[in-house]
This record gives sequence, structure tokens and C-alpha cells, in this order.
Amino acid sequence: MMAQPLQRFATNIGVRNAAAATLCRSTAIRSLGTLSCKTTTTIRLNNHHRSIHSTNINYNDSSSIIDDDDDTTTTTKHHILHNDPTNSHLISNDPSTIKRHFRTRLTSTKQTSLLGGGHARIAKQHARGSLTARERIDLLFDDQSFRELDALVTHRCQDFGMQEDESTIIPGDGVVVGHGLIHGRRVYCFAQDFTVYGGSLGESHAKKIGKVMDMALRVGAPVIGLNDSGGARIQEGTDSLAGYADIFQRNVDASGVIPQISVVMGPCAGGAVYSPAMTDFIFMVD
Repeated sequence: MMAQPLQRFATNIGVRNAAAATLCRSTAIRSLGTLSCKTTTTIRLNNHHRSIHSTNINYNDSSSIIDDDDDTTTTTKHHILHNDPTNSHLISNDPSTIKRHFRTRLTSTKQTSLLGGGHARIAKQHARGSLTARERIDLLFDDQSFRELDALVTHRCQDFGMQEDESTIIPGDGVVVGHGLIHGRRVYCFAQDFTVYGGSLGESHAKKIGKVMDMALRVGAPVIGLNDSGGARIQEGTDSLAGYADIFQRNVDASGVIPQISVVMGPCAGGAVYSPAMTDFIFMVD
């Protein structure tokens, strides 16, 4: 059973006779600092020894294994190279480190999504007497009943500075979608966030709206759109226009099948008013 793995291992290190190779597995000790290591492994092969050098170990240890056949010992030594920037990427080989970095990144991205366009734009929205998309959803749905979908979706546009830095790639892409309960009844909803690119609709933004409309149609539940958008996102060109075409088609497909309710909550233009015009009920705020 071990012949094939040993053969592959021997081939990789240049050893011809895999059956005589002894593999050494040592217990990894997690490193709390930015360390990288160099290991020297001695492999016994027909009474000959060969040293193998590797740079993919990121812990400090010295281990050995005894060959049951001839009681010889293979020793692995790990030499620490402190703060070596050229090998700092080797830390990522540790599964626990990968998980820790992933959790940190996930938490940060979620927090960014909740803030939308950021504190400054939220303050500006409040200054003109308007609420944010999330604040509107909190008021509309029963307490703790709303379940958000695709909160971390971002746009894919590469043009016009849309990928310059993290400030131009905002998780959620300017719309909050999901479902919840209103007086105990299931309702689907999307709320455009004016603090993110003026609530403009791009490809990913449109796909999120289309997804929640499809879900409402499948279960026969009402869909509510809280519109606060300047229309198509000009940076994404025809991708934005195609997104509105998909939404219009869903408006037509859902007409007479489920209730479609639109609320115009800001200075909307373009598709942000064309789509509401095809829904069953339209409300406007001062």
C-alpha cells in the first residue's frame, strides 16, 4: 500500500529505490512570531545517506525516527532564521495561521460591509434627513427577523479606478438584500445604499436584486424595493444596463404573480424609476 507514495516521494528527491526510503514526520510546533526555518533531513537508503534541504517548515524542533528494520535513526534539524523577510510567506503553510488570518479578514470585511460608504458618508446622509439602507430595513422588519444575503459581494469592474484600493471595493456593492418578517409574514426586500457610489447599479448590485426577486417568486412572497439610486453605474457601462434589463424582465415575470412594492426614498433616476413604474404599488417620501 505504501509503495506508490514512497515512489513519488523518492522521485521528487532524486532517490531511485523507494522501498528502502525512510520518511520522517515530525510534530509541528506553532510559531507565534514571524519566523522561517531551514530543515535538513537525512534519509537512509541501502546503507547510504543523502541530505535533503527544504524551506517549507515554519517551526523550531529537532526530531528523529527509528527504522524498525535496522534500528538506525533519522534525524531532522530545524535552524531558525529570525525575521527573514524573504521567507516570511512560509508562515502561511501552518493551517492554524491560515485559519486565523481568514477569520481576521472575514471579520474585517463584515464590519466594512455594515458601514457601507463609511462614517463620513453616513453622516452626510443623516445631515440631509435620510436614513441608511440598513436603518430603513431595521424599521421595516420585525425585530431580529431580517436575514441578509450576499453581504460580502463586490463589483468586478477594472476600469476608471474601480480597483485602485480597498476604498473603491466595498462589500455589498451598494445594496442590502434579504428576507424577513413583517407582522409575522415572510417578505423579501432590497434596499439601495446611497452612501456607496450614490446607490448606483452595477453588475453585482443587479445580480443581488435579481436573486432576491427570484426567491420571492419561487415561494410566492411579496418583494419590496427601497430605491435610493442615481441609476446605472457609468463606470461599468453596458454591464450596468444589462443588469437593469434583467431586473425589468423579472418585474414582468412577477407581475400578477406576487405583490411588488416600490418605495422611492431619494433622488432616483434612470432604471431606479423605470423599474418601480412596472411594480404594483409605488410610494414616495418627501
